[in-house]
Amino acid sequence: MEELYEKIISISESKTCSNSSQWKYTAIGSKPCGGPMGYIAYSSEINENEFLDLVAQYTNLQKEYNIKNNIGSDCYFESPPSGITCENGKAILVY
Repeated sequence: MEELYEKIISISESKTCSNSSQWKYTAIGSKPCGGPMGYIAYSSEINENEFLDLVAQYTNLQKEYNIKNNIGSDCYFESPPSGITCENGKAILVY
């Protein structure tokens, strides 16, 4: 799971953010109580289908891991960001 997560982060950080309108975000991970662990920004200039497939694989693996290992969490709902800004070439999620 760690290698897959690192690959996802690498892809999401592979483009420089200079125009936030070219960036999107998606939910990532699975909390034991349900819902995503968080959100991740990605450029519309990457292979979006491949990226989203990797995120879905990671999310499913984390869900299976949580069930198999009876993992608990705070059940706090992660609200989606309200937007994305660019700071020093990086995409920053705005909440």
